[in-house]
Amino acid sequence: MVCAAELRGLGAEADARRLAPGSIVAISTDDDERLDAWRASMSKAFTFVSDPGKAAIGAWGLVHPGAAPGGKDAARPATYVLRRGGVVAWAHPAESVLDRPEPAEVLDALAAAAR
Repeated sequence: MVCAAELRGLGAEADARRLAPGSIVAISTDDDERLDAWRASMSKAFTFVSDPGKAAIGAWGLVHPGAAPGGKDAARPATYVLRRGGVVAWAHPAESVLDRPEPAEVLDALAAAAR
């Protein structure tokens, strides 16, 4: 699963930089029960939020119609770094499921946004 590999890489980089717990929010369309396994196996830098109704992906324009099994809608991968107040400081909305930013690039953007 590409998403798991991306999160593991980002988590390893976050741990190497000693990011505080909860510094990174990962929003998933999976329910809380499924996310519990992720919470237990990933870096403590992550906070996992369940969005099974796809409200967040709809609000951010990240719905990929018909991309999930059975022709259901899926979330298009995206990474956003927000400044305080919710201002987008850096964005990487993916063009495809394989289009993912490098972990160091994301965390450099996070550090820059915190200044």
